Amino acid sequence: MNLYTKTKQSSASFSSGDWHHLDECSSTQIILKQWWEGHQNNQPADNCVFALSTFKQTNGIGRSDHMWSHYRGAMAISVILPLLDVATLSPLHMGVMLKNFMIEHWKLPSDKANKIGLKWPNDIMMRDEDGKRIEKMGGILCHAIDQKVIIGVGLNIYFDEHFSDYASLLKPQGSKNEQIQLKDYELFLKFMEKSWLQNSFSVEEWNRECVHIKHPVSLDLGQDKRIEGIFEGIGPWGEAIIDGKKYSSGSLFLHN
Repeated sequence: MNLYTKTKQSSASFSSGDWHHLDECSSTQIILKQWWEGHQNNQPADNCVFALSTFKQTNGIGRSDHMWSHYRGAMAISVILPLLDVATLSPLHMGVMLKNFMIEHWKLPSDKANKIGLKWPNDIMMRDEDGKRIEKMGGILCHAIDQKVIIGVGLNIYFDEHFSDYASLLKPQGSKNEQIQLKDYELFLKFMEKSWLQNSFSVEEWNRECVHIKHPVSLDLGQDKRIEGIFEGIGPWGEAIIDGKKYSSGSLFLHN
């Protein structure tokens, strides 16, 4: 795997693919997507996994080409994975995996773990100490290409929430080690690889982790179309079910 960069690069292999890390880059998602498109005549085996991580992302992107602000102590990684049997479940499956990884890797107590939840279709959320506010702490971006899916993950692990509109998993305590380490990425890849290749997504588990299940929401469908109703969960294809009707796309907004 050859990735052009002007910054320091390191690489390693794991059981079914390669992982490269850049100290700084524009966007892991864009770089990895461009790399894959340039290797269409030399594509690896179906179950191969490729990953690119960074300590600093200068031009991160989110859904609908929105910018993703990168803070110190944020996790930024993109991974090329085999498509699931139901491709539309990709961001939902990754969301469940991310929560499970955070709980296991950072050994979160139950009260902290219970504050982490999922927002349809691709956001990681966290409730504040009082449980009244729900703030975004991470997001997932998916691009399907050549029977693969490129999944980008941006996740706030360490930063002072007083300087941000977002939530973070862990509050800084003044330690120099309060930043993402290569070991964090390595363990995430091993955890993700095993879970993803097992293809063990559960609609019921996602619904249990949803922060807005049975709550009022709005869904922006584009072209000045917007609906409101009670979010009842997701269907077998990952579609949102609102007041009994199914929606496969749109931007979801939570009501207070």
